[in-house]
Amino acid sequence: MKLLNKQLISLMLLGILCFALIGCESKDVVNVGVANGETDNFRFVPTGDSYKIGDIKYKTYYDSRTNIVYMADTQSYRSGITLMYDKDGKPITLDKYNQSKQNKGGTDSSRFVPTGDSFQIGGIKYKTYYDSKTNIIYMADPQSYRSGITLMYDKDGKPAMFDNYKSK
Repeated sequence: MKLLNKQLISLMLLGILCFALIGCESKDVVNVGVANGETDNFRFVPTGDSYKIGDIKYKTYYDSRTNIVYMADTQSYRSGITLMYDKDGKPITLDKYNQSKQNKGGTDSSRFVPTGDSFQIGGIKYKTYYDSKTNIIYMADPQSYRSGITLMYDKDGKPAMFDNYKSK
């Protein structure tokens, strides 16, 4: 019985020693994703806001390196992402975004307003919406089983503004 106890204790000590040695490797945690070519799971930070466009709920995120704000559909079986733009048609920074929104957190169903126009592209019907805070027009597939959103541009290649928008 004493031999069995000694063997058991020896195995336990060996296991603890192996575990301790494996855990002693030092890594630069901040740069692990970049240095090893892995996915950086912490670059895009949720703002806590979301917007309903058609049947789709888009959440907003900002890039922690650039402070630029994006809108993304993060449902598990679909995806769509686009930059958000300010009144001047430039990518909106986190500071300008925070100044432009009505509420902090939650879903805002009133910021993106339908223009009443729709387009058929490759068998998919897209509708246009304008951002009531910045006047920028976005085109989105509003179906609940798929999504996609992008910025509309004017004939000069600048972001389309609702005040100047004519679909036909």
